[in-house]
Amino acid sequence: MTTDIDYIETEEDGLDSIKPLWEHFNEHHRMHSKYFAKKYQSFTFEDRKEMLMKKAGKGNIHVGIAVNLNTCRPIGFCISSITRYMEGEVEYLFIEEEFRSQGIGENLLKKALTWLGNHGSAITKIAVEVGNEEVQPFYTKYGFVPRFIILEEAP
Repeated sequence: MTTDIDYIETEEDGLDSIKPLWEHFNEHHRMHSKYFAKKYQSFTFEDRKEMLMKKAGKGNIHVGIAVNLNTCRPIGFCISSITRYMEGEVEYLFIEEEFRSQGIGENLLKKALTWLGNHGSAITKIAVEVGNEEVQPFYTKYGFVPRFIILEEAP
């Protein structure tokens, strides 16, 4: 299915417009997480938004949104941030399942990487949740490879 897509690029002001998509993203991770499903069950959009603002601060968050022009609704998003130490991170990349494999994720990621580069990111990271490893080949195409395995105490 090919769909007409418009891409909107904004900053933290655009976060609220992707709340329903973020909730789908969070539910996806809740369903696939091997150890932290309960964390996702209680993790709210407002909690994550507050964490992002503390981490990056005003002006250091990029929100890319893919909008289906046929329905005028967002169908994907990518959030990137830069810390005060100039570390960039692709925080989230999510496309509604029915719109995957159409290049939408690639377009959003490329826009995020361009934004990070233009805003002085010294390094760029992407964290992949255990249980969501199937996305690794996608990120490898853009030069992202595993560097660390970080273990966290399970609740």
